[in-house]
Amino acid sequence: MTTIVAGINVDRVWTGDEILDLHAKGKLRDVALQGYCTRADADGTLRFVPFYESTWFRSDEQKMVTQSVDIGTAMKADLDANHPIIRRTPQDRVASMFLRLLTTYKQTGSLAGVPTEVIKKIAGNAWREGQPLTDEVIRGVAAHYLGIGEVDNKAAKQPHAIKDRVPEVG
Repeated sequence: MTTIVAGINVDRVWTGDEILDLHAKGKLRDVALQGYCTRADADGTLRFVPFYESTWFRSDEQKMVTQSVDIGTAMKADLDANHPIIRRTPQDRVASMFLRLLTTYKQTGSLAGVPTEVIKKIAGNAWREGQPLTDEVIRGVAAHYLGIGEVDNKAAKQPHAIKDRVPEVG
């Protein structure tokens, strides 16, 4: 016996392209409203099944129970397995930024975006504007900016940041 729902034979095996064609023609909505959904089989074909036979539901003591599928946990586990977070020490961060700044300096001859005042503060009186920068000065610039970033991050994480307030007269 063949079951026809909204003009579609739900007992036959379908290919993915056929299902997409039904979707494009707007015929899947009527099938879904009658309680059917698609289920992928191991051979790559698709079938229409009653919603309670789908992979998202299971029957437990004659009552419908929704399976708990935590996609977020699965995605995080995949991310942790394939791309673990590597904690870096402050020295590692300074070394990484130093290498980026040094590469930029060798390519362009300047540290773009770094004001002369910062370089002068770090290099001291021994450096004059227009002179080449040493590795120690570039490392100092990296440490300077990472230190500022660390202070800003700590201040942002505090729930009650101290702010200038006008004292209440009371």
